[in-house]
Amino acid sequence: MQRKLPGIDIPAATEVKILHAAAFLEFKGHVERLAREGSDLAAYTCWMHGIEVLHSPYVITTGTDSELFPSLPKLPCCLDDCQRCAAHVGGFKFPWLGLWNSRGVVLPDDVAPADAWAYYQHQDPMDLLLVAAYTKLKVAADIVPQDL
Repeated sequence: MQRKLPGIDIPAATEVKILHAAAFLEFKGHVERLAREGSDLAAYTCWMHGIEVLHSPYVITTGTDSELFPSLPKLPCCLDDCQRCAAHVGGFKFPWLGLWNSRGVVLPDDVAPADAWAYYQHQDPMDLLLVAAYTKLKVAADIVPQDL
């Protein structure tokens, strides 16, 4: 049986302010590295526990996010007060963290959107205490209905 420890083997959900594109790119890089190293089951298990949250209008791409795996599971944003959905801006969220992320993925409140990528570039790797603090170690099964 494949081990599934939140933040270590599979992504853990977060509600903190993060740079979603960077979180996704680091996640994808981690999973593809696992696959290249021969850990196919670990890579696939990790990949299928990440969920892309789509903002209105919901645009579903026909391609895949990785050459090695199927498209990530997708879920529409269900927040009542989501400003992106209310304005129909679209886009996605990738609210998942793990040890593969750098600390710069998590943005302090005082970092403006225009400065987010500059802040992200100069950070150390995440450690398990930070992942636990930012995520409460919740996984997709804790927040997405499993009996649909």
